[in-house]
Parts: sequence; structure tokens; C-alpha cells
Amino acid sequence: MVYLEQNQNKFKEILININIDRAGYHKGPSAFLPNNLPDDIKKRFDKVLDSNENIHEGGPWYQGDHSIFIQQGVPAKAVTSQWFPENIDSQESTYTPKDQAGIVNCDKLLVITENCRFYSKRLPGLIIKRGSYVRPFWRN
Repeated sequence: MVYLEQNQNKFKEILININIDRAGYHKGPSAFLPNNLPDDIKKRFDKVLDSNENIHEGGPWYQGDHSIFIQQGVPAKAVTSQWFPENIDSQESTYTPKDQAGIVNCDKLLVITENCRFYSKRLPGLIIKRGSYVRPFWRN
């Protein structure tokens, strides 16, 4: 709530929010889940997916940290394991002692990182501002 209060008049300046949650999880393929992407950003997003068979496009997912941006009309993309949103109600590892490095596939993380870098470098007017735990991408 503090983030919302501090940034209430700034959401229109945000180009996109990218939320990375459970990326590299050993179960399921990696997935990019778009939410309300404008056409120009969606085209760049599709190029990444078309060029990599190891990352799938998932459906919209509204339970992550990016949901506050979606609610404010900001386009968002979640980067996760396809398994996670499909099993969110039954999974037992998030924020528990089972949530350890051993459940992460480092090869998946490398693929995700490279594709996020490729995607982000091609967004016009992109500025990365560091702030709280979220990393929105701001317009110039």
C-alpha cells in the first residue's frame, strides 16, 4: 500500500512492469505471461517467444506482485514457471522451508535472463529506476 501511495500519480509514466516470480522452477516449462500489452510491446514479446522453444506464453495471471500495476492500467509481464500459476492453490513450497535453491534449474534461469535482456533492450524509451521490490520500466 505504501508503494501505491508514493507512486499514485506516476503510474501513467510506467511503460511496463516485469514481475519475476518462481522463474527457473524445476517443474514445468518457463513462461512469460502478458497482461494488457500494447501492440508494439506485444510484437517484441512475440519475437522473443518465436525465437525460443524453451519459453512459452501463458495466459494472464493476476495473483502476482504485478497485479497492482495491472489494476492501475500499466501493462505487465510475469516471468515464471508455467507450473506455478497452474498449481498456485496446491503448491506447498512458496515462502516455506521447502523454498530453497535446489528447486531451481539454473539452465532455465540463463535462458530466461537472456530473453528478458533481449526483450527489454528493444523497448523504446526505456529507463530502469530502482526503488522498492518491484522494478517498473519508466517512459522517458
